[in-house]
This record gives sequence, structure tokens and C-alpha cells, in this order.
Amino acid sequence: MRILLISMLLALPALAEPEVSETRHKDWVEVCVSENDQRRCEAIQVLSITQGEQAQPILRATMSRVNDERFIEFALPLGMDLRSGLVMQIDQGEERQFGYSTCVPQGCAGVMVLSDELFNALKAGSTAKLGFRAFGNPQVQVLELSLSGLTAASKNI
Repeated sequence: MRILLISMLLALPALAEPEVSETRHKDWVEVCVSENDQRRCEAIQVLSITQGEQAQPILRATMSRVNDERFIEFALPLGMDLRSGLVMQIDQGEERQFGYSTCVPQGCAGVMVLSDELFNALKAGSTAKLGFRAFGNPQVQVLELSLSGLTAASKNI
């Protein structure tokens, strides 16, 4: 029985490794994964701070699509005040509030559904500001994302 199982496993075709491509578009990177005749792309920007000689990521913005909906996810390190949520503002436009969706050992993330109007505003804008609070700190912290290159990086989303 064991020999039969091993023979069957050896006869199976090797699983193909997914093909990953990365293309930089100014301040954004388009990352596409092709596997089993399907292709999925995301637009990503990572903001880091340098402590000593090491860069520590403090924000990862990822734009993607699931079925027919576009999303943008903002991932921040652990230690955020989850109760206060997040605020995003494109250039001098209106502030949009949304909550955190989940926390994992690497950090916490808030996800916002991108309507066509919001998606187009991001592509037309120059900066997006993200406001949040660290736990126990009443002061709102603001990080600025460049939107330069987002239109090209999101063309396959």
C-alpha cells in the first residue's frame, strides 16, 4: 500500500510555481501573480522610517480587487488605538473615516472599499494622508502617501 501511494505521488505532475512580476511606477509597485491561467495584480507602496541602519516599515498600502470590488488596505504596526479607527484624506478633499479590519502578529490593517469615485480621486490626486492614533496617545499621527505612479500601477486592478 505504501509503495503504491509513493508511486502515485511520483506520477503526479509537478505543481508549477506561480510567476511573480514586479514593476515600479514612480512611488508605487505593481505586483502581479500568474498561476493556473489566472493573473492577479496589486498596487503597493511601503513607507519606512530608518532607525540606526535598518529601515522599519510603518505603513503598507495595498490596492487590490476581489471579484468586482476594489479595495485599499492600510497595514500599520501593532500598538494602534483600534477604537479611534483611521481617517484618509486625498489632497484637500473630505476626510473619510473607516475602522480596522483585523490584527495579525505583523500589525493591524484597515480596509476601505473603493467606489469608482474614490478610485478615480486617488488616481487624480497627488497625496493621500492617513491619520491614526497609537494606543494611549491622544495625538493623531499623520502619514502622507504619494499618489505619483498609482494610475499606472493600478491599471490591472
